[in-house]
Amino acid sequence: PSVLQDLKITEFNIGPEDYVRLENTNAYCSMSLANFELRFQDPYTPSPGTVVVLPDNLIAPNGSIYVAENAKMGDIQLNENVNFARNRGGFVSLCTGPCDPNDGQWISDLLLFNGIFTPAPSLPAPATFANPTTLPNNFDEDNLSFLRSKFDGIAPAFLGTDWIIGNKSY
Repeated sequence: PSVLQDLKITEFNIGPEDYVRLENTNAYCSMSLANFELRFQDPYTPSPGTVVVLPDNLIAPNGSIYVAENAKMGDIQLNENVNFARNRGGFVSLCTGPCDPNDGQWISDLLLFNGIFTPAPSLPAPATFANPTTLPNNFDEDNLSFLRSKFDGIAPAFLGTDWIIGNKSY
């Protein structure tokens, strides 16, 4: 596997201030975010959704950084609102190049979930996501996040079983 696959989405929150935690899972090498993009897509936002070109920040080995609507010092500020809500599905993808809505070849990590009323939109091939989580009616978006518990899914075949719902960290 490429060192580019060592950068992972490890938390995603769809609360009032959406955020993603990115983690460098490599224990020995720092990683630059240069040339990485994040794409946030739900069924009601016109494609390509919200695409964020990440700045050239450096993440230490086993370190993490948040990309947030209300970023704290040292984290990355989202300059627009991400329109996620618990009643509709969506996905967040991490891309090693352009997050092209018609070509998923650059997707290096992915979380897809179904909403209470609306499923997530389709993914661009060749990316797939098996067994997505469907948010429960009582999902508390103010206090809960999607948390990465395993890393069994590998691009382009991602797994919902790598994710749990737990207390948010930010």
